Amino acid sequence: MPYSNYPNPFNPEITIRFDVPMLNGELKNIKLIIYNSLGQLVNTLYEGQISGGKYEMKWNGTNSAGMNQLSGVYFLNFQSEQFVQT
Repeated sequence: MPYSNYPNPFNPEITIRFDVPMLNGELKNIKLIIYNSLGQLVNTLYEGQISGGKYEMKWNGTNSAGMNQLSGVYFLNFQSEQFVQT
């Protein structure tokens, strides 16, 4: 489950914090995806398995091709096997 991210609007980097529930030590499949205000995919920050716990990562404001994006408001979509939140 993601927290509020800061700073938003970002410039030039944003910190993303989220929790993954611990259930019997199982790994969870998650995706963290950044979209712009037009709903276009900007970057997939993480896609794979992760263990339960608290996490923090930074997005440096680049798209999937490594190009810098304009400062502004972006949306983080957090997906797991049983949970989706933007």
